[in-house]
Amino acid sequence: MFRFLTTIFACTTSIASFAIDVAASEYSDINPHTDIWYKQSAQHWDHALPLGNGRLGAMVFGGIHKERIQLNEDTIWAGQPTDTYNKGSKQQLDAYRKALFAGDIKSVDDNIMADFSINLEPKRSHQTLGDLTIAYHYAEGPLTVRNYQRKLSLDNALSTVNYTVNQIDYKRETLVSQPEQVLATRLTSSAKNAINIAITLSRPFDNGHQTAEVSVKANQIVMKGQVTQHGGIDPNNGAGVMFYGLLGVKLDSGAVNIRQGQLVIEGANTVEIYFSANSNFYNERYIEKTQNELARALSSNWQQIKARHIDDFQRFAKRSSLKLSMSEHSFLPTDQRLAQIKAGEQDPSFSALYYHFGRYLLISSSRQNTQPANLQGLWNNHIRAPWNGDYHLNINLQMNYWPADLTNLSELQYPLFDFIERLAERGRKRAKDSFGARGWVSPHASDIWAPAWTRARKAKWGLSHISNAWLMSHMVESYRYSKDKQFLMDTVYPLLKEVCLFYFDWLVKHPDTGQLVSGPSASPENEYLVLENGQWVARASTMGPAIDQQIISELFSNMLYVANELAIEDTFIAQVNETQSQLSPGLKIDESNRIMEWFYPYQEAEPGHRHISHLYALYPGNTIHPINTPKLAAAARNTIEHRLKHGGAATGWSRAWMINFMARLHDGEAAKHHLDVLYQKSTSINLFDFHPPFQIDGNFGATAAIVEMIVQSHGGFIDLLPALPSEWQTGTLLGVKARGGIVIDIQWNHGQLTQAALSSPFQQTTVVRHLGQGISITTSAGESVKVEQLAQGKYAFDLKANQLYLLSTYN
Repeated sequence: MFRFLTTIFACTTSIASFAIDVAASEYSDINPHTDIWYKQSAQHWDHALPLGNGRLGAMVFGGIHKERIQLNEDTIWAGQPTDTYNKGSKQQLDAYRKALFAGDIKSVDDNIMADFSINLEPKRSHQTLGDLTIAYHYAEGPLTVRNYQRKLSLDNALSTVNYTVNQIDYKRETLVSQPEQVLATRLTSSAKNAINIAITLSRPFDNGHQTAEVSVKANQIVMKGQVTQHGGIDPNNGAGVMFYGLLGVKLDSGAVNIRQGQLVIEGANTVEIYFSANSNFYNERYIEKTQNELARALSSNWQQIKARHIDDFQRFAKRSSLKLSMSEHSFLPTDQRLAQIKAGEQDPSFSALYYHFGRYLLISSSRQNTQPANLQGLWNNHIRAPWNGDYHLNINLQMNYWPADLTNLSELQYPLFDFIERLAERGRKRAKDSFGARGWVSPHASDIWAPAWTRARKAKWGLSHISNAWLMSHMVESYRYSKDKQFLMDTVYPLLKEVCLFYFDWLVKHPDTGQLVSGPSASPENEYLVLENGQWVARASTMGPAIDQQIISELFSNMLYVANELAIEDTFIAQVNETQSQLSPGLKIDESNRIMEWFYPYQEAEPGHRHISHLYALYPGNTIHPINTPKLAAAARNTIEHRLKHGGAATGWSRAWMINFMARLHDGEAAKHHLDVLYQKSTSINLFDFHPPFQIDGNFGATAAIVEMIVQSHGGFIDLLPALPSEWQTGTLLGVKARGGIVIDIQWNHGQLTQAALSSPFQQTTVVRHLGQGISITTSAGESVKVEQLAQGKYAFDLKANQLYLLSTYN
């Protein structure tokens, strides 16, 4: 259906600007919207180009003398599943609540993490699988290298490296195939018998300890071992998964020999290298599985493998596309384009490239039956990654999936949903043992084993157990897009009900108001100032922080919505309604007309903090809306300006959050400004987001924000071009989704809507708006559709299933 929709705009879409004909002819093989490319190899890891099939990942450096392909597999983790680190009791919980209500914040801050947390940052990491190295040996004598190009196509998930050495053209194509479950790279040359290479597999040491056994025999390289984390928290030196990697080669001519632990190939015209790897996390017969995958690849034809890979990738990638005006810089290599943006130059189509890269990363790091994308997505070159490459649940994991439904990649959330179910399983025991509560709870961070124990030394980092409700909002939102009643009944409802049960038992009445509050808790990862012995001191522990109250209220609203969808009306639902009515509000406005972060109007210890948790209700929540709740929207804007004035949004992911805030407030210029700042301060030349260091959440958050600038549907209606910046004068966005599963194509020119096309998989009534202008609707056959004019420039009309509707505007 998407391909049919795109034909509507085919003859009218013109995205070019400036006199770029010369540039286009010079770089005829480059698509500025979907190609990341360079004229030099990667000198650093975060300059290399990522490939992945959801489970296997690779970073391709593109070297001339030595090609390094750094390898990942999503289950290469230290540790084992355990609940032995669960700490705390209901008796201790009640004592700390009593102390907070009495104003003894110091004793809580000083002691609560020792009682409820492992009280340290655990060394228990996702790890690199290792490196595949291809060393080239060229003819003796001086070498002349020309025509170098390194490229990643976001159209087909294919990395290519081309260059000329002494009049001989060399080419490498590399892909990571989901159908074949292998990494594959093909080496060719323009001269006969010109490929002479040595291939090795290796893995870094773990605190001086060997981490893999590598052997070479029968034209294959084996790399096997068990993950360890020496100096970590787990017994047996952090013993984790067992793994097995296997590399094989095919060549059309020449010879293969084994020398000094290397596969040496001499005098070949074409060489194909295949690599497969598995761990015992998914399958105890992981060695046999790896061997079978490699054998299938070696017995296949390269062109067939490549074609199947592209078909598989494009069934996701081709659902949506974005085109924006090109500039004189658009055909430059990506590092040079980025340098121009950092110098203040405009290049609208760079944002289209970034959009496609964000979708590419999600397709490549999160597939059905894989692990969810972690802090580094899938790509990690460390034995101990920053923050362990784990699942931070106080925004980061959630941000990874913000673009999934919006950009028409809904099923890529399945790994997240599978993880939530595993987290709930362990969270039930934690809720009962540590908090004396029913249901399930989850902490601020977890890992592949889905433990529910708390892992932080300080309350500001880890005294937050609201992630269960936040994670469940993703399942409910997914249903709003899919309307899959079976998913809602079988998966969402039971998990959501358990989280409600937890909060029935968790919430307590605040003595000042008699209203229900959450705690002990913290506003991640900020602190407030209190006066102690004549000194202002930063504290974190509190009762009823805004983020908790907002998310719990949303949880109960979601439960009521789900119950209505499933026609459930019972005593439990009545209790949800009653409990929500007793909640202390999470949206309170202080004397300076800002949203309060805590129950009391404390002064922030760090006014420019990267977390802006008290604006959850603006984004990713849906409560604050400039049209529906203008007073709250104004207070939210004041809150943002206060944060920014003091240096807020300094990290990549925080800046991405800020772009979404501004889009939700319908300020396209501010949203674009912060998008530019993200490019300028938090983007590597391979377009990876920097916290710093690399954290993938900023890529995903900004991808979602780009859509929010063009289409929104969270306010109960579809809003077209609500936050379009003036720089994006002309463009086309195809194949995005609105709530209700409505697929939208939209085209604009000179900042004004030209036409939009809507299609729904089922019959429903929807409401649309475009800057308060009049809207007329026809079917694809040209028949007029009856519309009902509502307040605030909104128009309602009925959609029939799988019928195409065309929207245009009038003044």
